[in-house]
Amino acid sequence: MNDASISNIVEQLSSFDLNGICVVHTSGALPSNVLDPLRDKGAHIGAFHPLQTFGPVGKKNPFKGISISIEGDWKCIEMLLEMSRNLGAQPYQTDARGKMLIHLACVWVSNYIQVLLQAAHATGAPANMSSQQLFTMLRPLIDQAIDNATEIGPANALTGPASRADSITIEQHLQILEAHPKFRALYVYLALKAASMAQERGSLDTSKLELLKMVLNPDENL
Repeated sequence: MNDASISNIVEQLSSFDLNGICVVHTSGALPSNVLDPLRDKGAHIGAFHPLQTFGPVGKKNPFKGISISIEGDWKCIEMLLEMSRNLGAQPYQTDARGKMLIHLACVWVSNYIQVLLQAAHATGAPANMSSQQLFTMLRPLIDQAIDNATEIGPANALTGPASRADSITIEQHLQILEAHPKFRALYVYLALKAASMAQERGSLDTSKLELLKMVLNPDENL
């Protein structure tokens, strides 16, 4: 069910007497005020967005230890704060724009990281290695990278060949990626961004950055 379906549900609920009832949606992108028509029926409205990706149902409580962004009418907020804590989560009260910004951050790290993981397996795994085998190997590296970013920030935690303008290694990567043009374009974009981050933090001088740009995008430097 996508966010657009909320308006249909609002229309269906508008035929009921909702006096004193809290009506809440779980969209990360939409504000609670998409439920405004239900206020005319006496409802209190709110939004409850768990910062979690939900897979197959298992024994583990998917809410334990996560954060949940909450906004809306105070009557709903009181209930959602209590519900979050009962689920073992940490609630974060915000406004409509704050919730949208948090949702954007979630999309970067939850959705688009899957693109990077797919790229890692499609281009960087030895023959006959399953994605499960590769990600089991990479998991400690992923976890440590996140720990480092949490502790000192992404710019300071950045490592790798682009951050030090290691052109020889990058050229080898680009040769491998000739067979994967879509992922090659993604690699080039991210390498340029990483190098710019390194320059901004002061660990990569302008001359090395320009040389690296020539390696990554030679046609643009003709």
